Amino acid sequence: MIAIAYAKSGIIEYWILDVNGRKLYMYRLPTPDGDRSESIFAEDVTISPLAFD
Repeated sequence: MIAIAYAKSGIIEYWILDVNGRKLYMYRLPTPDGDRSESIFAEDVTISPLAFD
């Protein structure tokens, strides 16, 4: 499971860009049980990484 690997590494957020579908999948705050936050954004949304909030 991706979330577990990121959680163990201390990575608090990762994004997956679906170029063909023109969507961004954002996963935040991974835990050993999975991600606490999963969001899907369309191309017209402005977002920022947690590190810059």
